[in-house]
Amino acid sequence: LVANGERVGLELGQHIRERRLRVQRDPPLDLSADAWAWHLLSLVETHRPQRVFIDALTDIQRLIPSPRRLATFLTALTNELRTLGTTALFSAEVDAYVDQQFSFPIPAASAVMDNAILLRHVEVRSELRRVISALKARQGPSDTAIRELVIDGHGLRVAMPLTGVTSVFTGQAAPLDQPELGALL
Repeated sequence: LVANGERVGLELGQHIRERRLRVQRDPPLDLSADAWAWHLLSLVETHRPQRVFIDALTDIQRLIPSPRRLATFLTALTNELRTLGTTALFSAEVDAYVDQQFSFPIPAASAVMDNAILLRHVEVRSELRRVISALKARQGPSDTAIRELVIDGHGLRVAMPLTGVTSVFTGQAAPLDQPELGALL
């Protein structure tokens, strides 16, 4: 994780040494979902972090086959983390990198989220690019633009909005000046 971070300009090792960042690897596949959650809450009570990043929510979903149970589990977990004064950030994997269909990988999770940010690969002018957009912002207004996310040796940065293209989230962006298929018929 530290080596991967360094390749994109993130000095995670320094933050770990200075105790500003703690990395805990506890794959939920090694435990039941409930045992994993209790262990996480114990770590949060001990270390009192401001934020916890859980990678990935889809791993937890695999341990809880019932959608009703998953919604209850996530609600209880996020409520406990809030009670402890910790903001929870979850990643959730999308099965397709580029696809015309998009569905949130864990529909039950939307109800317990305050905010949702979508990171997605799209094809723009025969190049595969990353885009970022705020899908949900419960507490206030958000930027509605679809922006490029650049990851390089200088780190991560959110670039200018993608302009001149449409259908970006289908994974197959098209130039705005290109006529619609219906207009050609």
